[in-house]
Amino acid sequence: MSLLDLKVEHRVRNRQSAILWKERLRRLKSLKDPRTSTPITNAAESIGIQQQQIMDLELWEAAKNGDVDNFITCLEIFSKYNDAPLSTIFSQLTFPGQDTFLHVAAGYGHEDLVSFIVNHFFELVTCRNHKGDLALHLAARAGHVGVVAMLLRVEEEKEGNETQAKFPCLAVNDDGNTALHEAMLYNHKDVANCLIESNIEAAYYVNKQGKSPLYLAVESSEIEYVSSILHGQSENMHLLDEQLTKGRSLMHAAIRIQSIGMPPILIQFFRISRIVIFGLRLLH
Repeated sequence: MSLLDLKVEHRVRNRQSAILWKERLRRLKSLKDPRTSTPITNAAESIGIQQQQIMDLELWEAAKNGDVDNFITCLEIFSKYNDAPLSTIFSQLTFPGQDTFLHVAAGYGHEDLVSFIVNHFFELVTCRNHKGDLALHLAARAGHVGVVAMLLRVEEEKEGNETQAKFPCLAVNDDGNTALHEAMLYNHKDVANCLIESNIEAAYYVNKQGKSPLYLAVESSEIEYVSSILHGQSENMHLLDEQLTKGRSLMHAAIRIQSIGMPPILIQFFRISRIVIFGLRLLH
């Protein structure tokens, strides 16, 4: 196939995609309730778990399977037979997990459906399940780098939005873990690198076990992670200082690794750490 043929095919696909999404939007608008503007998050949090509407099984399966058009069809059917507006439907949660449709789609790695949901119900981005997980936590834990990257792009595109301050990139779940913690704990390197590049500050967040992603990287001798994080440490030196002297110190991890044979880059990090601590003691 020639370059010209490839360009023509690309234009045709883009045109078809635009038509498809326009049709999806038309179908979705027919289900929206013009009488209410209550955010999904408020609707879900305003009632107790016993009163919350449990997610319809067919809708859950549609979200799990990830086909956008089938998901919309299921929304239309449910709305028709239950006389329910879209805002009410999207307030449904799984039981007992309390996952939203975005949690389900993100956890199974369905990029198209995640994009569709986020574009029409951005409020779901900040919804938590019964473990305090956001959709980004589930995507990171499962290793779905495409979904993670998409949610991070949403953060950039929504900058200035009132919900921005609560966006999941630096949010922690009930264990105190950020999405970066989850990616590293489950050894999803591509996801971890994506999150580190997006916001280096997340590498210094300490969970309830007193461990930051940087600590986890040192503890497991993940040289690539340590290099990536320390490369951007100049802007976060105060955070590094705190972790060198408080809680489960990076020094403890470095000392333990040194005793079993530490790679050269970690030996260098160990020496830097001792210098920093010595400087801090002088300042105090």
